[in-house]
Amino acid sequence: VLDASQKVKDTRVVILRAEKELPFAEVKAAGNGFSVSLEYVHKDGTPVVEGEILEPGEEVISICRVFSEENRSFVRVEIPRPASLTPADWRSGNIVWWADPLPAGNWRAYTPQSYRNVHSDRTEYFVDVCPEGTVEFRERCHIVRKGSFSRPAAVVECLYAPHYRANGNCGKL
Repeated sequence: VLDASQKVKDTRVVILRAEKELPFAEVKAAGNGFSVSLEYVHKDGTPVVEGEILEPGEEVISICRVFSEENRSFVRVEIPRPASLTPADWRSGNIVWWADPLPAGNWRAYTPQSYRNVHSDRTEYFVDVCPEGTVEFRERCHIVRKGSFSRPAAVVECLYAPHYRANGNCGKL
């Protein structure tokens, strides 16, 4: 570079980055190459609806669906939990795809082989190869507090090419 022409030596590189914080109610689903959605269901598969009264000790299942337009490598999926939930299984570790049964009636969505990292407020999944199409991340959770709670947005991001990312919308539980 030091032996380059004066035009190259005068080149300046500018990197622009923007970040905006919004109240949960104003966060809308958005994505580039990905989409992500999060829902909660009872053990029998019926959806948990807003305004439904859940009692401490009940079990619900969070289902995070990630759609990718094409195969992506090194993907992180972050699934936050409302303060009313705690995971039934606190162990972090490898998720092996053949040990996870396919959801009944939905043979096209499965959990890819990944690493599950459990935190007190969220669970992260690190996926080596996120295939084209829809994958699901399921987590059994117990209700620990009664009330109305805000649910932050789930986020998926390709760590190798971070411009491929998506966030879901926020909601209540």
